[in-house]
Amino acid sequence: MATTNYDLVAVWQVSKPRTFRALQDAFVAAKKAISSKGKRGLFGGDKEATSQAVVVQCINKAIAGMIDDGIIVGTSDPTLKLRLELEIGQFVITFPNWPDEREYLNGILDLIDF
Repeated sequence: MATTNYDLVAVWQVSKPRTFRALQDAFVAAKKAISSKGKRGLFGGDKEATSQAVVVQCINKAIAGMIDDGIIVGTSDPTLKLRLELEIGQFVITFPNWPDEREYLNGILDLIDF
């Protein structure tokens, strides 16, 4: 089983702290969204849709973090989606135990119009 690369974690926390924190939140939200697929709440609410909305909010926070960290210049940056996918890929290299969540996030990115 793959383990966390703590050297990369230290680099992330220093060089891209806001992006790092936002992607942590996005991966946790993706995990919750995956587990809530097809489930209904006590009063019939769609848990999957609610979880998916939280994932989209976390992706927006990740984009804001990338701007704050100087990875992209703004939301009109033509490389926004590519850079976000690269950051997600680097996150999975750092934390290799999240492959399902990476697939889920990449699927959500395909649904978002950049």
